[in-house]
Amino acid sequence: ITKGETIIRHKVKLKENTREKYDINMDVCDSKNNCKTITFDPDVTGCFVANASTTYTMTADINNSGVSWCINISKGNVTLDCNGYRVQGNNVADYGIYTSTGTNITIRNCSLQNWDTNAYAFGGYNVTLIDSKAKNNPDNGAYSALGTYHFFIRYNSTNNSYDYYFTNQYFWIIVTG
Repeated sequence: ITKGETIIRHKVKLKENTREKYDINMDVCDSKNNCKTITFDPDVTGCFVANASTTYTMTADINNSGVSWCINISKGNVTLDCNGYRVQGNNVADYGIYTSTGTNITIRNCSLQNWDTNAYAFGGYNVTLIDSKAKNNPDNGAYSALGTYHFFIRYNSTNNSYDYYFTNQYFWIIVTG
């Protein structure tokens, strides 16, 4: 803490024995009303909307989800670290991970399976899917549309109708290994 900064303490009472997810965002302003939002790194244990610029870290598998757009990244400057956990659909739901119009999105260490499309990047700029794998989908392992600079690095896609599908792209790279 530097001179002139204020320490804000805030207590949050959480319900015990529930699986509710709490994201904590706090706006901190100086005396000139220059504000910044501080987001606490949320743990991920189920489907959610990533609507804060932060790192989301999975702490459990998501199994047999029927939720289309299970992980919906709707903000820029987001990192999703699946931490090796599985994001598994029920073979009917649309997208395991969906991004739209965000900038600087990184998705890493994910095991995606049993979605219509495992990972769908629609629009956006500088979207990277790294060190992840996709399998067993009736449609696409990865689908990228209307984007600029979409990167798939060490993304292994197997047993899908289309392992990779690109449309209306400006620039994309696939590196497997």
